[in-house]
Amino acid sequence: MAMKHIQFMCALIFLATPSFAQDAYEVTFVKKILSQAQAKSFATQREYCGYIGITPAGRLKATSPKRGQLDSCYAHTPPNNLEIIASYHTHAAFDPEADSEVPSSVDMLADMGEGIDGYIATPGGRVWFIDGRRGIARQICGIRCIISDKYFKSGAYNRVRARYTLRQLQRREDDL
Repeated sequence: MAMKHIQFMCALIFLATPSFAQDAYEVTFVKKILSQAQAKSFATQREYCGYIGITPAGRLKATSPKRGQLDSCYAHTPPNNLEIIASYHTHAAFDPEADSEVPSSVDMLADMGEGIDGYIATPGGRVWFIDGRRGIARQICGIRCIISDKYFKSGAYNRVRARYTLRQLQRREDDL
């Protein structure tokens, strides 16, 4: 009877845990990758992007960041031996005319279309997680969590919430 009780409790814990919860190791790994990409992004005023995956040995690995455009980036095709779990990209340097402190609906739709999750770094140093299955973006950490652009000014656009659905991001973009 005790074993069934333990199994039931484990099932409850599993069901109560949000599907977008990442372990501390993954978040630390992602912050490091995004911080490195941020430095290039700020220096070149371009987005940088890539993929995060699991190697055959079970380790996290990121592909080399690819330089994109001012407001878009298309990563290189990842190697076949890397099981892709997420995309990553930066939002370039601070631009007072851009709403770059939140993911865009295009960011979310791209991850949803690939069937993967995503991580985004903003000029203010925020890190976002996109749940590519549920269509939800949540802020992992706020301003200056990782390196931020020295020209960043908080409050340049609307208030930044901690969580967005695809529909909420689309409404935010329509209101700009």
